[in-house]
Amino acid sequence: MIRITKLNDKQIVINSELILTVEATPDTTITMTTGQKFIARESVDDIVKNVIEYKQMINNAVENVINRVEKVEEVIPEFEEETDIER
Repeated sequence: MIRITKLNDKQIVINSELILTVEATPDTTITMTTGQKFIARESVDDIVKNVIEYKQMINNAVENVINRVEKVEEVIPEFEEETDIER
């Protein structure tokens, strides 16, 4: 999800996963996979930068979850040995 500013200065949040194209015509026009179009005050480069930052944030969050799961998996065998849990 990224925040864009429409020409009337109203800010909205759009699903960046559904962006099909972003073009300067001369206003920045965002076409969604649904066919819906938005005209934004931000430049094409700004839209692209915001999408990249959003995706990096998601990837970092996923990486953090994976790291936590790996840490838990390392502790589980020790816990099972201490408690004699049978499966």
